[in-house]
Amino acid sequence: MPWLSIIGIGGSRFAFSTDNATVLKGYEEIHSGIHSPRLALTPLGNVRQFIRAITALPEAVCLQMAWDVAAGLE
Repeated sequence: MPWLSIIGIGGSRFAFSTDNATVLKGYEEIHSGIHSPRLALTPLGNVRQFIRAITALPEAVCLQMAWDVAAGLE
């Protein structure tokens, strides 16, 4: 899977795109010489179910998260 672009790097994770449309987050070696995008698990099994089930975060938290992402990509 060739990367078209690496969008950001931080800690043990990075965001990258293979098709200029989908952003994959994280990367790990699952076996010697075998690499895979890291899958993030949520309490309800998948991200879509988790987003539907949670209540909206306070606006201040959303703005801080957006600021942190923008600062990380700068």
